[in-house]
Formats: sequence, structure tokens, C-alpha cells
Amino acid sequence: GQSADAQAELFVVLSPGSDETRTWLTKNVGASRVIVAPPGCGPGAARNAVLDKRPRARTYFFFDDDVILQGGELAALTQILDADGRVGLASGLPTREDGVPLSPQFERRPASQAFPEVWNRWWGERAKTARQGSIDADLVSSASIGIRGHAVRQIGGFDPVFWPGCHEDTDFCARLKSAGFRVVVDRATPVRQMVSTTMGRVLGEGHRVHCQATGVVYAAMNYPLPIAVGRLVQASLSSLLAREARWRRGDANGLLRCARDWLYILRAR
Repeated sequence: GQSADAQAELFVVLSPGSDETRTWLTKNVGASRVIVAPPGCGPGAARNAVLDKRPRARTYFFFDDDVILQGGELAALTQILDADGRVGLASGLPTREDGVPLSPQFERRPASQAFPEVWNRWWGERAKTARQGSIDADLVSSASIGIRGHAVRQIGGFDPVFWPGCHEDTDFCARLKSAGFRVVVDRATPVRQMVSTTMGRVLGEGHRVHCQATGVVYAAMNYPLPIAVGRLVQASLSSLLAREARWRRGDANGLLRCARDWLYILRAR
């Protein structure tokens, strides 16, 4: 149902993917279109496999395996990117299968009421809200996105430090905004999504713990320095005092990751 483009190429990334899935895709899509990502690499590195396959592409489109395409997504995302060269990433509006939006807003600025200028200097002006049309965002999920090729080449691909998943897309958006690009959500293009179907199946209950942990790393790498320090302090307290075990484990895991990768985090900042 998508618009045909003579220059467009389709690749399917298996990460990890079963032998049955690989066999079916090889037969129906073609062996040259199937990329098998290294085991345990996570979704960020899986997307990077496509970037490496075609390093000079004008535009990259990524659709997660839990997205139900309605038709027209490529055309809608391309239109947004072509309309303004400052747009580095365009996304549809993530919704549940019944059409209810998964998120009411697209910003993540803790303590923004107390420190609005800190955030504005770091990430630019606060995202504007709108009921219809396209809006600027701080972050979006990578479920259904189009990315400008030269923006990827300027900031680099998705950071594999966010293993096994979660926040590699929000980190990518933060780096885009820091480089001066816009991140745009098209509310007129719904993205039907069964959230975290694959990751939930692979990781089970550990999925939420890993997301909490990579969230701490994401904050340490991308938040304005005072807010990043505050998040680390919060994680320290939460790892000891949080009521739910998954929050304690997640924040503790995140702190351990930050301690292990502190030099990498400092370089990223």
C-alpha cells in the first residue's frame, strides 16, 4: 500500500530472529535483503546495520516489527522531511491498535518548571503543543520514522550502549536536537503499534528493568548537567528505597552502567 519509488530499497533486519523466520524471509524477500545482526546487539545496533549497508542514502525509514502499516507512511514522512531541511527526523503518531495515542506529549524535561532556561539552552525551546498537523518534539520512539541521511552522518547512528534496548531512540533524538535539527511528529499519520512485542517476548519481566536502567544512562548522557546529576541522585535513592523491586533493580543497574561506562558518557556529553 506504500507509494513506489524506483530508488527505494527494502531491508529486513533479524535481531536475533529464528531459523524459520530467516528461511521464510530469504525465500520471499531475497537473501540480499535480509540482514542478520550480531547476536545480542540490541535494536540500536540492528538499525545501524542498515546504515552501514547503505552509508550514502538520502533518507532512511525504519518500521519496527510490532507496527501495523496502514499505507502512505513513506509518502507522509518524506513530505515532512522535504518541506524543511532542518528536520532531521520525522515520525508518525504512535497509537494502540484501536487508534488511541500511546503518548499525549513528546517531551521529556524533568524539573522544566523550575529550570526552563536550562532546558531551552540545552535542547532548544519547549515543544509546542497542537491538536492537528505536525509538531516539534523532544523525542519520539523509533517505531515508524524517517531520518535525513546527512543528519545521520553528522551525528552518527544509534548508540549501542543502550543494550539490550530502550532509549536508543530518545538518545538519537537528543543528539539530533543538540546538532540543530528538528524532530517532528505528524499527528495526521497514525502508527498502529503493539508495543514492545518482541522485546517483551525475549526479555520477559526483565524488559522493564532494562528500560529503567538504560533510562538512567540516557539521562546521564543527554540531560543538562544539573538535571543529569539530579537523576543520578534520584537513582541512588530509588535503588535503596523504591517500593517496587523492578524500580530498585532498574535504577541500581543504571548506576552500575554509568559507573562502568563513565568515560564513555563523559565523551558523549
